[in-house]
Amino acid sequence: MRILGDGIRTLLYASGLTSAWWPYAGMYFCNAWNLLRINPRTGKTAFQSRFPNKETPMIMPFGSGCTYVPPKLSYINKDEQERCKVEPRGKPAILIGYYTPP
Repeated sequence: MRILGDGIRTLLYASGLTSAWWPYAGMYFCNAWNLLRINPRTGKTAFQSRFPNKETPMIMPFGSGCTYVPPKLSYINKDEQERCKVEPRGKPAILIGYYTPP
């Protein structure tokens, strides 16, 4: 628990986010731990042990700035006017983690 708590604390400090974001930092830390921490006995990460033929994916830092393109849904914002075709579709966002399928 100490490693997890210290990891969460470090991620929140490095990203500049408040402690309200700790659940997302915890999920991100566990995911990054499995992807990046090398076991000293085997010389492999947990990801490499589970998927020996796949390359370890590159992950972006927790809290890094990114651009999010929201899905275009026909029933949302019907009252708003159509945007000009040359306006950007993306909205500024921060990365708080990745989707991991069950």
